[in-house]
Amino acid sequence: MNLRTCLLVAPWIVACATTDVVDDGSVSTGTEDGGVRPEGGGGSGSGGNETTSSGVAGQGGGCIAEDPCGDGVDNDCNGTVDDGCECTPGDVAPCFSGAPELEGVGECAAGSSVCNDDGKWGAECDGEVLPGAEVCNGLDDDCNGIADDGFGTLSCGQGVCANTTDECVDGAIAECDPLPPPDAVEDCDGVDDDCDGKVDEGCTCTNGSTQACYTGPMGTAGTGSCKTGTQTCVSGQWSACMGEVVPGTETCDALDQDCDGNVNEGSCSAANGLATCQNGGCVLSGCNPGFSNCDGSSANGCETSHPGHSNSAPGEFLGSVDSDAVYGLGCFLGGTCEGPVITEQGTTGRFFTIEAYEDSSCCAYVGMRFELIVPAGVDYDLILSGTACQADPAFTSVNATGVNEVITVWCEDDCGGASNTFDVNVEVRYFSGSSCQPWTLNVLRGAC
Repeated sequence: MNLRTCLLVAPWIVACATTDVVDDGSVSTGTEDGGVRPEGGGGSGSGGNETTSSGVAGQGGGCIAEDPCGDGVDNDCNGTVDDGCECTPGDVAPCFSGAPELEGVGECAAGSSVCNDDGKWGAECDGEVLPGAEVCNGLDDDCNGIADDGFGTLSCGQGVCANTTDECVDGAIAECDPLPPPDAVEDCDGVDDDCDGKVDEGCTCTNGSTQACYTGPMGTAGTGSCKTGTQTCVSGQWSACMGEVVPGTETCDALDQDCDGNVNEGSCSAANGLATCQNGGCVLSGCNPGFSNCDGSSANGCETSHPGHSNSAPGEFLGSVDSDAVYGLGCFLGGTCEGPVITEQGTTGRFFTIEAYEDSSCCAYVGMRFELIVPAGVDYDLILSGTACQADPAFTSVNATGVNEVITVWCEDDCGGASNTFDVNVEVRYFSGSSCQPWTLNVLRGAC
C-alpha cells in the first residue's frame, strides 16, 4: 500500500513523499524530485526505487493547454517539447517552389524562407528564380539545360541570293542579309542566278535536261527499225537528236529498214544465180548456166561450177598402168578388159594424164579403155589426146545430155622388142545443163 504526501517548499517547488506499507507491516518512505519548470509548468519528478522514492515537483503553476514554440519546454505536459511547430521562429531555410528537378538548372535557383512566430514557414520564398519564357540573351531562361533554344530562322533574298540564318545568335537577335549574286547572267540551270525573281530567262531549256526527239516522217517512229532519239540541253539550247533511227534503204534481212511495216522487201543477190526476198530472207530462185546449188543453201548461191579444165597441160597425173593385152609365162594371162583400175568423180570439168605402158615381152597390143558415166540433166563430153596409136570410135565422144561417153585406145605390138608404151591426155569437158550428181570416169586396161 502506497501513501503520498506533498508539501509546498517554495512558491514554485512542490516536494512529495511516498510511504509504502509492505505485507509484513514495515514502512518505507521516499521522495520525488519534480525538477524546475517555468510558470505554468510541472512534472512528475524522478527518483526512487522499489521501496523508496523521492522527488521534487515541477516549477510553476502547472501544465497549460498550448505549448509555445521556441522555448524548448513541454508546456502542455504531453511529453513532447514544442510539439506542432515546423520551425523555430526567426530561423531561415532555403526554398524552391518549382519542380524539384529544375532547381539549379540554367537560371533556376533556390530562395530563402523565414520561420514565423507561430512556428510556421513563411509563404514567400524570397530570391528564388523559377522557369520563365526563353529570351535571346545567352541564358537558359526556361531551365531545360539549353540556352536560347526554341528560336526559329530568318529568311531573306530570292533566287540563289536567298539566305537563311538563325534568329538568335550569340545571345542576340540576328539580322538576315541576302547573299550576293554569283553571276549577272542566267546559267540556264533552273535557278535564279541573277536574283531578279526570274528563272532562266532567255533559255530554251535547263542545262542537263533531256527529251525524246525524232526527225523522221510522222508516223514512222516505232515502226520497223525506226525509233526516237534523245536531245540534251547544253548552254540553254537543245542538242541534235542522238540515237534516233529514221527510215533507210530496205535490205532483205527480216528487218523493216524503211519503216513501212513490210519486211519482205529489198534487193537480193546470189553468187552465180538469182534470188528473191521471201519471209525476210533471200531465197535462191535459179542458177546461171553451168552452175548448180548442190548444198541447198541460198546464202552461198550456186556454189557448184560445172565448167572446168581445158586440155591445157599439165593435167592431173593419174599414174602409170601396165596395159598388155596378154602377159605372164607363156603369155597365157590377160586376154580381157580388166578394171576399172582407176576411178575419178566430179561435178566440174577436169583434165588428167595417164601412162599405158608395156610390161610384158609377149607379142600383144597395149590397150586402155575410158568410160565416162554422165548423170541426167547435164552434158559432159570425153576428149582424148596423146601418143596412143588408135581410138575407137574416135579420140572424141560428144553424145547428148545424160548419155555416157566411151573411148578405147591402143597401140599394136611390132613383136620386134620395141616398147609400145603411150601417154593419154583425158579431158572431161562440160557442155551444158546442170546436175548435183557427179560424173564418174572409169579407166580399164588390157584387151579392151
